[in-house]
Amino acid sequence: MKRLYSRSSDALKNCRGLGTVELVVLVVVLIGLALLFRTQITEIMTGILDNIDTENITIQTRLLTAGIMI
Repeated sequence: MKRLYSRSSDALKNCRGLGTVELVVLVVVLIGLALLFRTQITEIMTGILDNIDTENITIQTRLLTAGIMI
């Protein structure tokens, strides 16, 4: 009985490979969240990229109006 307790205690104290398991679980959770909120993430990113494109066109227009070559 004492040997069983000693082995189970040693097994619980063994932390080798724990970082790898934590990393794998974290990656799985992040992928799951990305799949779950895929449409919302796509809408947000599309809005951000459209805004950047609009701002770029506005800046180019202002520079050309001021006579500055791009």
